[in-house]
Amino acid sequence: MINITESSFSSYINYNNNFANFEYFYANGTVIPAWIESNNSGKLITWVKLANGIPASSSLTIYLGFASKTTNLLSNSGTTGIGEAPQLSSTYGQYDDGASVFNFYDNFAGTSLNTSKWSETINGGITITVNNGLTMTQTGGSYNDQGIIGKTAISMPAIIESYGMIPQDQNTGYDLTAFGFLNSLTYSVLYVAIGTANTGTGTIYVNPEGEWSSSDGTATNYNSNARSNHVWSVWYNGATITSQMDYSNTYTNSYSSTTTVYPAFYLESNGNTGYTSYWVRVRAYPPNGVMPSVSFGSVTSA
Repeated sequence: MINITESSFSSYINYNNNFANFEYFYANGTVIPAWIESNNSGKLITWVKLANGIPASSSLTIYLGFASKTTNLLSNSGTTGIGEAPQLSSTYGQYDDGASVFNFYDNFAGTSLNTSKWSETINGGITITVNNGLTMTQTGGSYNDQGIIGKTAISMPAIIESYGMIPQDQNTGYDLTAFGFLNSLTYSVLYVAIGTANTGTGTIYVNPEGEWSSSDGTATNYNSNARSNHVWSVWYNGATITSQMDYSNTYTNSYSSTTTVYPAFYLESNGNTGYTSYWVRVRAYPPNGVMPSVSFGSVTSA
């Protein structure tokens, strides 16, 4: 993750969701696959995929290059310019190169589920809708495991994240709306996830055992936040599960498990619950759970 404060580069940078005049590259001029996540209050959250990582106890120098303020470098190619999250551009996903940046990625573009990436498991009254974003809603039926499971096996450790809404508007009883990792291509008792569950409290649970209850421990209560869009994260290293909302409000629990898991969106309820997602990604787990620090040098002319 690289955060750019636009005011620090006001003489050079030009970005407005449909236009960007900057890109990342190595010293030899090779463009680095990069993706703009958001632009809030003049702070750009961007991600880069480094070819060989960063050596231990070391550093890596890359470059942020600015073209003229009239040159648009937004691109979905992953090899030139820079991409952005699908909901940022006026045409959904027009400049989205997330598949080139993250280990697993989907923006749910179009009107049908990408069956090369996902399997559906439908056991009851659930509606899965894709329309430039994913919506899953429980419309009836009993308590059944249901949702979509990614077909790509993910080796631990890894981080799964989704941008969207996980609502807490639930009936009393065993209700569950969540996403995270499962340990097989069919729903089973072992999974780790972030979501809302039980008695309509809207509390986020980290589940290490397959049973959602207060004994699993609760994170910060996200009642009001669960009804709006946020970045939801599940960090799992095979021993520790960490949940986050917008990279903060962290809760951690311990559980030792399988070394291979699958992305999943999960719904189990007898009420009208569900969520939306505009993108889901799996990214690398940083060494010892600590993200590399980033610093900027001075601007020089090419």
